[in-house]
Formats: sequence, structure tokens, C-alpha cells
Amino acid sequence: MKAYGPYLVRVCHIDGAWRQVNRIILQKGVPLTTEDKKQETLETIGCVIHLTNWRSGPPLPRGYIGMDLKTLQESYIPQYITSERGGHTYTYGWCARKRFQVDQVKQAKEKLKEDRVALIQLWNPVSDIENANPPCINMILFHRVADVVHVTVYIRSNDMARAYPDDVAGINRVFLTEVASQFRGIRSIGTTTTISASAHIYKTSEEDVKLALEQNQTPTYTHERTNRIAGPIMLTATTPQSAIKRVRDAFQRYAEKQDDSTKYLYLTLRIEKAEPPPNPPESYYQLLQELEKYEGKSDEGERKQVNQIRYVTQKIKTAPQSRRIVVTVNNPKKREFINPLLIQFLPRLGENHMIAFYTNVELEQLPIEIQRAAAIQSHISKKSAIKPGMITLIITPLLQKM
Repeated sequence: MKAYGPYLVRVCHIDGAWRQVNRIILQKGVPLTTEDKKQETLETIGCVIHLTNWRSGPPLPRGYIGMDLKTLQESYIPQYITSERGGHTYTYGWCARKRFQVDQVKQAKEKLKEDRVALIQLWNPVSDIENANPPCINMILFHRVADVVHVTVYIRSNDMARAYPDDVAGINRVFLTEVASQFRGIRSIGTTTTISASAHIYKTSEEDVKLALEQNQTPTYTHERTNRIAGPIMLTATTPQSAIKRVRDAFQRYAEKQDDSTKYLYLTLRIEKAEPPPNPPESYYQLLQELEKYEGKSDEGERKQVNQIRYVTQKIKTAPQSRRIVVTVNNPKKREFINPLLIQFLPRLGENHMIAFYTNVELEQLPIEIQRAAAIQSHISKKSAIKPGMITLIITPLLQKM
């Protein structure tokens, strides 16, 4: 099948982002029935949206068909602030502050004082591989450049018509503001990048979205921030070899103006055909072992070991349209993160697409990461009796030491 994604949208704030991404889905989205076979959607894979100055625009898009501003401020955003679940299956505040028996928001604030990168993990493999309603937002990555903090958010499943603006508002106005403002107040609040693995519009929303987009809204313009990050950029390559060359060339174009001894670049790299290496790197076998024997505590406090490889292969066979095939070896209790931060498999129309999310990968290490990604995709696809599809590597940031 022809891959439908990834796509990159780069705008100032949410007002323009919502319009652009929904137009992309209406034009290029592929029909898909949800895992429970109850709803029809139009879907794209791997939509990366970069907001260069999100505070310059309205908190919700004009003509938005989702919740109103009052509901957002009084009901939804408090769910990012609280550390309790209340009557919900989960709240993002609970996931970030209490789910793993550690306040990850506080932990991120402390880590950024000494380090450039901090991570909040919301996905708990022990509970979520059996959870019918797991968190849509899986990971939140903070990247400090001097005294400005930027945020990248990985979202496994994203209703772009009626939910994406709400999530961005919650992330920005609670997590990013709390973590960044410890440096120079609002002047330290940087850009926002969201990665929507499955960016979709439900059929029931399609006509409302079209009507909203047809309204004659005057575009809202604003100058981009002067402290914007290097990227994000999106590159497509047919093979791993051509991918490496394209990335090296991109560093020359996009990172040459940086003054630091370490250059960096926000990168989305799509490889259309990544053949598995005949001799995978040793780190591949270590990753497989850790995925097969992940240990942690469930939401009820029970210590368990789960085999995520078995879960993935069973899920692909029984629910190939699923948006919940997410794996990770990371556990916030251990405090140190391991790359890839997470992997999501998106089997669609006979091909097994894969997105791998990374941070702080050095350019010289990229060939190894591509080999490892190709090897694990091949392994999972073979066990699941499905043809491998495209591989998308998203790295925030990719580093080059000078």
C-alpha cells in the first residue's frame, strides 16, 4: 500500500494548526474502522505539528467544534493539574504525578537544572497492554536550550477534530508552563511539537469539520520566536544508506548557525524500505529481552512481569486496525531513560508500519539505531505474519558534537 504519512505542519499557534491538519486528513486520510468496529474514521500516520509561538494565539481555534473555552478552563485543564483520578479511568495529572509512585513533573523540573532533557512517561506497560482505554498521550519530552524549554509530546491516537486543541492547551498551560517558568518565567516557555501517531477524524465529525473550515476566517499572523529550535524537519529516504546521507546534509543546512559545541536538530526520518541487517547490533537483542521481560507495578500496586513482544504479535493478528500497539522499556522509577523511548506499531492494510521515538541520539549512532529499528520491525512482522511497512524515526534532538 502507499504510505499515508508522515506529515509536518509548522505554524505559530493552534488556530492555524487545527485548520491545516484537518485539511490534510480530509484530503489524504485513509478510511479505517476502529478496533471495536463501531466507528469509521479518516486516518493519517505520523503527523508532526510544531507550534513556534503558541501563546500568541487563542487557546482554542476559532470555529472549533470541540469543547468550549469555559469547559476547557473549568473541567479539562484541572485534570492536568490534579494528582488524582477521581471518577475517571485516568487523568493526565495522575499519570504524570502519581501513577508510577513518583512526581515526574517535579522530577523533570529538577533534572532540567543540570541536564538538557527531561522525560515524563504516562504509558504503563504493566497496566496499559490490557487496558481498553489507555492514555492517548504517552510521553512528554522537555528540551532545554539555554534558559528556554521546549516540549515534544507523543500521542498514540489523536482525534484532530475534537480533541487535539484540548490536549495542546493542557500540556502547554500546565506541564510546559510549570517546568519552564522556573528559569525566567514566561520568557522561558518555548515551542511545542506534537507527534500524533494516528491523526484522524471520526466520520461523525467530518461534515462539522468541513463546515468549520469553509467559514471565512481571517488568518491570524504573528512573528515566530527568535529562540526557535533547529527544525523540526522531515526527510524521506528509500534505504538506510540514503537516509544517513540525507541526514548529514541536513545538518549542514539547518544546524550550521548554532553556536554551541554540540549541534542539534529535531528530525522525523521516514525510511520506505529498511531491510533488516544480516547481523543486528548487540543492542537489538538487549532491547528484545527487555521488552519480553518488562517489570513494573500495575495501577493497583501489583508487581508484574509482562511480555510486550507477545502482546504486540497477538494484537496485530487479532486487531490490525488498533491504535494501542505501544511498547517501551522505560520505567520512571528508574529515573534514567533508554532509547528508543517507545515504539508504536500501526498495521494497516497488510503492512506493518512502525514509529520509534528517541531523544539525545548522536549522529554517529544513527546507523546503529536504523539497523536496530529495521531488525525489530522485521522480527515483529515475521512473528505476526504481516509484510513490513515504512519505518519512521522521530528524534528530539539528534546531536552532532563538533
